[in-house]
Amino acid sequence: MELLPIRIPVHSRIVPIPPDVPDGTTIRYAGCLFSVRRVGEAYELTLLRVGHV
Repeated sequence: MELLPIRIPVHSRIVPIPPDVPDGTTIRYAGCLFSVRRVGEAYELTLLRVGHV
């Protein structure tokens, strides 16, 4: 099963991601790893790994 990316508005106060994050950057949020891609005025976060490493 393929998971859909999570869409976060660029200026979200709940998930603070700097507005200049390059596509393909890996970030950790809520203990999970995500790949980031900007799409218009939103970021798409694609889950890479669940849990702490």
